[in-house]
Amino acid sequence: MGNIILQIERLSTGSVIDGENVLFESVVYSSGNISYNSATGAITFNEVGRYVVNWWVATQSVSSTNGAIFALSSSQGDLLEGNSPIKTGEVVGIGIIDVISEPVTMSLINLSNGTAFYSTIVPVKATMVIVKDNISSTGATGTTGATGVTGATGVTGVTGATGITGATGLTGVTGLTGATGPTGSTGVTGATGATGVTGVTGATGLTGVTGLTGATGPTGSTG
Repeated sequence: MGNIILQIERLSTGSVIDGENVLFESVVYSSGNISYNSATGAITFNEVGRYVVNWWVATQSVSSTNGAIFALSSSQGDLLEGNSPIKTGEVVGIGIIDVISEPVTMSLINLSNGTAFYSTIVPVKATMVIVKDNISSTGATGTTGATGVTGATGVTGVTGATGITGATGLTGVTGLTGATGPTGSTGVTGATGATGVTGVTGATGLTGVTGLTGATGPTGSTG
């Protein structure tokens, strides 16, 4: 993107009525993607960017009570005024036109609420210089391209050495032992149960029959 510069000027006398464009008759210098129509007084910016515009108009008189007022007017809505309370002299202005979407047209118009007459005593009646700033406006974001094929997984790198184990932190102070709670009251002793009745003694069994005594055997002989 090359530099864009335009210098134009008016050398002839005459006048410009209220609301009309100042007509610069000649192009002193032009470079880059910008154009000027001397028949209409319109400058065309053919490239997105930020442009600094300097201009001045030498007036002989103005048929209004508002002084001399001129303004840069663009097709994108810019209106940047320069004025002077003195009707005879030089009206100077400067402005910045930020072209968002080309093309944009711009002209210098008379807003004095009356006809402005160019000076008859100076050779150059009006001049405008336009220079494109080096910092360009950001264009619209383009469409996101298709996602590329996923590349092959790279080789896993060598596992790094295990770092040194940090020192064990100090053991915290043991907390205080809480107070022992009070011992609970001893419960009431239960009543002793009644003694049971002694059972009846059983009857004595019958005595068995005594057996017979056996006969005495014979006495043996004496040896």
